[in-house]
Amino acid sequence: MAYFLQCQRCGFKVKVKSHLGLKFFGVFLAFAGYVVYKARLFLSSGFNLEIAATLFFSGLVIFLFIDVIATSQEKAQLCPICRGQKWKLKTR
Repeated sequence: MAYFLQCQRCGFKVKVKSHLGLKFFGVFLAFAGYVVYKARLFLSSGFNLEIAATLFFSGLVIFLFIDVIATSQEKAQLCPICRGQKWKLKTR
């Protein structure tokens, strides 16, 4: 589904990018957390579970909420026509 941001002052529309690379990065972090836990890489430090959980859940958050992150980054931009900063999220 394509998302668009529409300026509330002039009606200018901008397509929100999908950020597919960041989704892959989120999956990679979650997988790295699983590998760290299973391979017991940080077992001697005593923080194996904490490091693995941090990697896993940070990757999961990036993967699940990338659309919200991308939309908030796009909303911070100024409108090229009227220089306004009030945007509304549209699906079409």
